[in-house]
Formats: sequence, C-alpha cells, structure tokens
Amino acid sequence: MQQFPAHDEYEHEGNLQSNAEDEDSANRPGRTLAACFMLALIGSGSALGWHSYASAITALTSLKAERDADTLQTTGQLRELQTSQARIAEAVQRNQQTAQAQQAEIRRLSGEISQLAAGLDSLRTNARSIQAATPPSAPKARTRKPASKPAAHETAPPAPLSITPEENQ
Repeated sequence: MQQFPAHDEYEHEGNLQSNAEDEDSANRPGRTLAACFMLALIGSGSALGWHSYASAITALTSLKAERDADTLQTTGQLRELQTSQARIAEAVQRNQQTAQAQQAEIRRLSGEISQLAAGLDSLRTNARSIQAATPPSAPKARTRKPASKPAAHETAPPAPLSITPEENQ
C-alpha cells in the first residue's frame, strides 16, 4: 500500500509552490526594470540617431531644393536656347529665300545680257555685210571756197592828241 505523505510534506510542497511564486514576484521588478532600461536605451539611441541624421536629412532636403532650382534654371535656359534656335532657323530660312530670289534675278539678267550681246553681234555682222556690199567710191575732191573778203571795218576816229609838257619841248 501506498502511504500518503504526511501533512508536513504537503506544507512543504506548498512552500515550494509559494517559493516559486515569490521568485516570480521577485523577478518581476527586475524584468520590469530591464524592460524600462531597454526602452530607455532604444529611446536614447533613437534620439541620438535623430540628432545625428537630422543634419544629413536637412542637407539632403537642401540638396533636393538646389537640384530643383538647378532643374528650373536649366529648363529656363533650355527654353531660351530653343527660342534662339527658332529665331536663327527663321533668319536662315529668310536668307535662303533671299539668296534663291537673287539667284533667279541673276539668271534673268544673264539671259537678258546674252540676248543683248547676241543682238549686238547681229548688228555688227549686218553693218559689216552692208559695208562690204557697197563699192568703195573715190574720195571726193574738196572744192575750196574763195576766201571771203573781210568785212570792212570801220576805223575808229583818231584819238585826240594830247599835249603833254614833255612833248612840247
């Protein structure tokens, strides 16, 4: 048969259970303290990280702002460049049209000059053929006209004689 433990043993087992509960309660403040310490360390680390990286975040933000400003400036410069290119393209097109018009005018004037030169050559050829067709005639003797008498000139009245003291002597 089995013997049941004595009452003292039950008490002793009860003490064991209460001792385990006492140890849990004794460990709880330690655990709580460890948890608070861990939270404090995490908070301190976060604050230190925030402080350390805040300047980096600010620098990144300012770099982004500068990049945005540079982008806007570049965009503005690009628009100005495109506007300048458009104006230059228009000027080049006008110059090409002017050059084409001038070339057409030069061709027209060259054609007119060619026609005038051909007409002049034709006139010269006709003049030579006419000169060749006419017989050379003897040179005509020139008859001299008798010299005409000079017209009688009226003589001027004689000038009055002046007697000067030098002549009297």
